[in-house]
Amino acid sequence: MPLTGGLSAEEIACIESWIAGLPEGGGGGGGTGGAGGGTDAGSDAPTCETCGGASCVDLAADVSNCGACGNVCGTGEVCNAGACAATCGMLEACGGGCVDTQTDPANCGACGNTCAAGQTCAGGACTCASGSVSFAADVQPIFTTSCASAGCHKGANAQEDLDLSAGNAYAALVDVPASQCNDGRKRVLPGDPAQSYLIDKMMNVDICSGTKMPKLGLLPSAQISTVANWICAGAPNN
Repeated sequence: MPLTGGLSAEEIACIESWIAGLPEGGGGGGGTGGAGGGTDAGSDAPTCETCGGASCVDLAADVSNCGACGNVCGTGEVCNAGACAATCGMLEACGGGCVDTQTDPANCGACGNTCAAGQTCAGGACTCASGSVSFAADVQPIFTTSCASAGCHKGANAQEDLDLSAGNAYAALVDVPASQCNDGRKRVLPGDPAQSYLIDKMMNVDICSGTKMPKLGLLPSAQISTVANWICAGAPNN
């Protein structure tokens, strides 16, 4: 592999860096899908009920899985606290489920208003989560392990002129326009992870061009949250 030619030294180094950053125990034996592969049971495996699908299911508010997988509420009914009911009472009906728009990060203040990674819903408004994140101690190690390698985001020939190596990453990210986009988005907009292109690239959503970051695999959700929390706190150079 590949079928013709060979990978460059920079490409091989990039792949080696990605492998080194994989969580331990995230495959090998095949996880819950059997010895031949299937579902990944690594450290970032879903800890929620999926009812056989790819996404988490809220049994307390899912009209198609109300209280239990496959329990579909009748026509005109809603799922209220895991039970099919005629109304939501004091809660608001969103997509057939009953939610508290004052605290629900997927419907914060109004149905469908989803808080960004790193934010919580309080009083019907998306706000930054509490806690302190250090760029040097918490964020930079994520870049160093998964992104800052030869052929990727390091050195004079860094992809997209984005050098994420120690000592260079902060200046290359904060308040810097996202070169792949023409809508004014910044790579990192302090205080606003929802408008920071770095988070879009990590989560593989609303990408202007190119591919997700890193190219191979996905960062664990805990690492994405760490970066998002740092941005939400104002992206300090700490």
